[in-house]
Amino acid sequence: MSAVSGRATPGPQHDSTACAVWNDLALPIEVKTDVGWQVLYPTRSICLEGSLVEVRLREDVQLQGSCPPARQLCASWSFGEFSTEARRRQELDKLEVKHEANRKKAAKARQMDQLEQAVKAKWDEDSRAARCHCMLLVLAVAIVATCAMVPPGSAVVAALLSSAVFVSCCFITYDAGKLAADNGWRISPGDICFARGRLRFCTVLSWMLGLLGLIILTLRHSFDGFWWTSLITLPAYCFGCNCLRKMCYGDEVVGVNVSYLTRAHQQSAEHELLRKLRNIEFNGSVLKGRGRACVCSWPGRYAGAWDALVDASVGGEVSAAVVFLPDGTEEYGVHDAIPPHENLEGRCWCTPLYGEEKPWGCRWFSKWKANIEEAVEHGAELHVYFCQGRLGQGRVKEFHTAGEENLRREMLNSKRKDFEGSLDFQTASQSGLNLLQVEPRGDGSSQYSRELQRLFWASLPPEDREFLEASEGLGASQKAEVAWLERKGYPYFPLDVSTWLERDDGVMYPKTHIDVMCV
Repeated sequence: MSAVSGRATPGPQHDSTACAVWNDLALPIEVKTDVGWQVLYPTRSICLEGSLVEVRLREDVQLQGSCPPARQLCASWSFGEFSTEARRRQELDKLEVKHEANRKKAAKARQMDQLEQAVKAKWDEDSRAARCHCMLLVLAVAIVATCAMVPPGSAVVAALLSSAVFVSCCFITYDAGKLAADNGWRISPGDICFARGRLRFCTVLSWMLGLLGLIILTLRHSFDGFWWTSLITLPAYCFGCNCLRKMCYGDEVVGVNVSYLTRAHQQSAEHELLRKLRNIEFNGSVLKGRGRACVCSWPGRYAGAWDALVDASVGGEVSAAVVFLPDGTEEYGVHDAIPPHENLEGRCWCTPLYGEEKPWGCRWFSKWKANIEEAVEHGAELHVYFCQGRLGQGRVKEFHTAGEENLRREMLNSKRKDFEGSLDFQTASQSGLNLLQVEPRGDGSSQYSRELQRLFWASLPPEDREFLEASEGLGASQKAEVAWLERKGYPYFPLDVSTWLERDDGVMYPKTHIDVMCV
């Protein structure tokens, strides 16, 4: 079947003597011509000849319509029930896209709330550290002041007093020198109201008082005949002069104001939060209760529903055996050996799962199996969720063939990039492929991505195309999970992921009605 008729043109313009079909829907349709079914993308029209015009929906060829030829036919209203149903599906598709956008918006809002909490926590942590540091600076200044006021009665006392002042002044001037080198000396009034502003103010004041106390001690000891103690405190003078040099002759001084402090905390907290968000680890949470439903397999492409599942499981509302160990987590990339009694080939579980070792490892599968055993021990109902409209589809023959089938799928899908450089793809693009919607719906796909997949599959040999089509319904890891349940003889309930309905507020919740059980 050709991707599009060569007579398809943009808009409703057409020959005045011919019948023209204009696709004014946002969905791709197919029009039957003398050479077969031709794809007609949104805003495109095609001229026809004949006694009957037939159309069908590209995404569901079972939905067809027909009408007598006319000068201009519109897909949205000229074909009776077909047009009515097509408009309804178009609105449903738009609604799904809108719900997905709202879900992302809500997720972003939750992240911002978490970010604000992280900023506040970072600020509180910084405030506690600043208070402790200020107390140390005050203590050091107090030691210097006390030593400067105590008269040296002997050489030993003078040496001890000078040593104590030397240590305290070194601590004070080290902080002051670091402050001058890193951030400058200027302090705005707003800084004093914040943790780092108070620390800067306390540091500068401590340096001034410490230097004053050092001068007083040196003069007092010199008048009492202990001038040699100045040799002990000489390094402290050097530190103080270095601070003065940085203050007067150093590089351009940049004051730290409130907005800078806020931005610095924001960036630091945001970096830490995003790192945690990218590495959300989920080890499952199997709840006790005989006959209680337990989610044991989930299609990962439904990110919105997955987030809701994890939240519900963490909150103790849903029992789940599923495991997710993303990149950045401690057990990502860890491989577990297959126990000898399983009689399976491979150094680790990656071989029967994927056909070869994978960088993300197979520790997740060991954890998942343990969760399944716990759920079975509790007498739970094992629920397997299939992709929308694919209930019961996508399973592999047996567990030990899952890896081999996965390698074949990966090999076939690797040809997609070659297809995107082919003449068929370029022709489809010129015919309006790029006019399809690219915003994703709940399963992560868009009109564009689904049409691209259809075109790619059509370019493959029939055997390969049928293999990929039959593989739809479960994710790669899910195929192995379901095959393992069947290998162990554990009965499970197959469910369509659409039973997790999305409400207007973007929250997902499960239906409880179950009809079928697989053994």
